[in-house]
Amino acid sequence: MYLILGCNELSYEVAERLRRGGAEVVLVGPDTTGLSELRKLTVRVGDPRDPSVLQGAGIERAKVVFISSLDFDETLGILEAVEQVRRDLKAEPVILALVPDLFLEREVKKLGATGVVPVSQTLGEAVFRELERSRERASEASLRRLVKEARGRMLILTHTNPDPDAIASSVALKTYAKSFGLDADIAYDGEMGYPQNRAMCNLLGVELLRAEEINFRNYTLFALVDVASRAYCALPREIVPTIVIDHHSVPPSEVSGRFVEIAPVGATSTILANYLEYAGIPADPALASALTLGILTDTSNLSNATPTDLEVYWKLRKLSDPQRLRVIQQPPRSQKLLPALVSAIRRRKMIGSCLLVDVGEVEEEDTVSQVADFLQDTEGVSTVIAYAVLGDKVRVSGRTKDSSLHLGKIFAEAFGKFGGGHQNMAGAKISFEGKPSKAQINSQIRKLLQALGLKPRRGRVPKAGSPRSAA
Repeated sequence: MYLILGCNELSYEVAERLRRGGAEVVLVGPDTTGLSELRKLTVRVGDPRDPSVLQGAGIERAKVVFISSLDFDETLGILEAVEQVRRDLKAEPVILALVPDLFLEREVKKLGATGVVPVSQTLGEAVFRELERSRERASEASLRRLVKEARGRMLILTHTNPDPDAIASSVALKTYAKSFGLDADIAYDGEMGYPQNRAMCNLLGVELLRAEEINFRNYTLFALVDVASRAYCALPREIVPTIVIDHHSVPPSEVSGRFVEIAPVGATSTILANYLEYAGIPADPALASALTLGILTDTSNLSNATPTDLEVYWKLRKLSDPQRLRVIQQPPRSQKLLPALVSAIRRRKMIGSCLLVDVGEVEEEDTVSQVADFLQDTEGVSTVIAYAVLGDKVRVSGRTKDSSLHLGKIFAEAFGKFGGGHQNMAGAKISFEGKPSKAQINSQIRKLLQALGLKPRRGRVPKAGSPRSAA
């Protein structure tokens, strides 16, 4: 049971929301104004500073007591009464008190409050969020005008080696543009690989084009999605993007476009989901499922999510198809992964907390990334680097739990245009003339280890079974 002490507009709103959620709620207060609005709530008229009134309201059954008085002196009196009743009845509810400011937290906690809700900060957060929503709506209105006025066809480009957030966001922008009569294609460079990406494309029924096969002259508009700089996508240098939508922090000097939206959120899927909502464009269950996964992927399963990400995520979950979401979250693994894992485990090497894995030769591009995923939760390992030979290429995949690293930047530093990615996951595909030799492979891995700040003795890639600390 929730016991709310103090009758005012705030307590009415909180009580009604709790009741709609199925909770038992009892209000206590001397003011009966508005009680006609609370017919479905239990109300006790009386002074909440009176211990007998609290006992009559059933405080011994309350799991949570919320003191919602806007008068701080009254709040202190209520706390004293609650503390007296707690001692007499040996009741142990959690007590949450409304306070004018966070500076008063220590004072009310001394009187028995478990936690506080500061009015100034709470109101400030609510106003800030409404201002942010207004800014988002203004941005969407600008994008809508641009798209409505556009003629021709738009090309949407993802970052190199697209992930679920990039794919879902690109399809969302394609859906947005189509609703206003503008057709679009989606293109990428690097690799599509990874079963999760392929499963998402199958779910959405969309084909992503290879950037190297694109004739850029066939398009009149160019949109960068989940990427803001041409350094991390296939847009030719002579073309200025029309639209840029991303959530990654990028130096302003690297960004240009008629419409630029770089929002401080955890996923680009969050931005595009809001644009669809503001434009009144419904996301079907497939697209809602894809955008949901996009948010989960780029926020590390919501651990790095902003309040905006969380708000959009729960809206999308209601629209998404749980079965479809499971399919793209856990696509079937190829049987060819098993021998690759055996090879990787046999050839594993440790440098400090970095696990270096030589997978050998593989037949499928995404085998290396799957090996890295499988090994990233190994005890004592913060970073996994897996590499393998695929024909005339060396495929490298990295995963990290070390928040001090940005693997995408490290891979770009080591491999130039052949590497890149996000903070906690990255990849590279390095081409050679013919099958690469062991020396060529080791040379590439040494460059990556150096970029990571790891220096094996004598500059060599360490032998299996010989852990070495970073110098």
